[in-house]
Amino acid sequence: RSMLEDTLYEHYKMEGTVAGSDEAGKGEALGPLVIAATVLAPRQAAYLQSIGVADSKIVPENRIQELARKIKQVSLEHSVLRIDPHRLNRMFKMRKKYGNLNDILARGHSLVLKKVVSKTVEKPAQIIIDKFDSSKSGVRMRIIEKALYGFRVQAVEKGEVFPVVAAASILARNSYLAWVRRNLSEEMLKKIKEKDYSAIGAGERLPYYFKMRYLKETREFHV
Repeated sequence: RSMLEDTLYEHYKMEGTVAGSDEAGKGEALGPLVIAATVLAPRQAAYLQSIGVADSKIVPENRIQELARKIKQVSLEHSVLRIDPHRLNRMFKMRKKYGNLNDILARGHSLVLKKVVSKTVEKPAQIIIDKFDSSKSGVRMRIIEKALYGFRVQAVEKGEVFPVVAAASILARNSYLAWVRRNLSEEMLKKIKEKDYSAIGAGERLPYYFKMRYLKETREFHV
């Protein structure tokens, strides 16, 4: 591992300090939407990648919590924003104020990135986010850059190839999974996967657990 870290450091050392962000829960009907950001120096990026920090979608769930703890220990800064289902459902209803899902994500990325960048003494040479918006207008990217006082932000497809974005994805996923563990038992999860919502209770309880728009639009979802 130490040899791998040294090799990775040689690769990253010319890139300087990098900030990045990613989200979790965007595709799941169940649970919150979580956006996270981190700031890493080259040595930290090399270390975290050497211990297995990668896109949270390919990291075994039983390692997410351990890796999130390491990221919090070694990163220069980190920030996590969790929007619980009930609040997110209200935001969806107030479209004139909050816009659509991508507008909400743009605000979330702005908030967490602004927080970590403002607290970092050595300002990042790069800011990278996992691309969440396929539109060509660039409006949402300008919203993020405006919040960061003009710092240029790169939106990269599969941005988790960068350690700083992979670290953010793990922090976001860890917060999402923590919410699930705290609010749902294994038996409740099993029933939900079978589309049996009786474990949640009456219909008025569903907005506290699900992004209701997803249920209404697709009738199909995964957890």
